[in-house]
Amino acid sequence: MHETQESVGSWMGPIFSDLLGPKSRSIAVVEEACELALASGVTAEEILAAVKVPIQKNAERGNNGDPEEELADVYISMYAYAADSRMSAQSALDRKMSINRLRPTEYYLRKNKEKFRLGMPGPSAEPTSAPVVGKDAV
Repeated sequence: MHETQESVGSWMGPIFSDLLGPKSRSIAVVEEACELALASGVTAEEILAAVKVPIQKNAERGNNGDPEEELADVYISMYAYAADSRMSAQSALDRKMSINRLRPTEYYLRKNKEKFRLGMPGPSAEPTSAPVVGKDAV
């Protein structure tokens, strides 16, 4: 199957219903990026140092940036990683989703429970409304 944003989103909704919304999904992106970095030989110390940079930049500029621009930056970095690694991002996605679709829902429920036990922020931290960003931010 050739996966798309819509096909992945429709699969993830019911499976990860305890992690709905932009904030929870953003935390999942950070987690997966850390796993990719570790798999690529980056140390925990290097990851922690890299995570501090955008936090410090955010504190200095006084806003969170534009989510759409930041999403584009994630894609740019992901595609550059794939190109440098001589991988096809689409093939990797299709292959991983074919595995994911075969796993029972209980597998993911156990996995999420373990992540929350280890300190992963959960759905209780979800904001009730979207933050104001960009030129309309106060």
